[in-house]
Amino acid sequence: MRRYSAQAMTPQQVIAQFIADVGGVNKTARLLGVSPALVCRVRKGERTLTPDFALRVERASQGRINKAALIWGAAA
Repeated sequence: MRRYSAQAMTPQQVIAQFIADVGGVNKTARLLGVSPALVCRVRKGERTLTPDFALRVERASQGRINKAALIWGAAA
């Protein structure tokens, strides 16, 4: 899995790339322990990226995606 750079991508772009790397929305939802609908809504920006969701992504990506950068941007 690649290292993600929050400086070059918006949180939605990072999530979209993560979903693609995992193999789709359903696989990502299973990996994160959330519903596919939530994954889609976060990717589209329809739902706010919560600290819990960001932590799940950080753990699932083995630290390649930083939860603080997802929530607060590259300045975190």
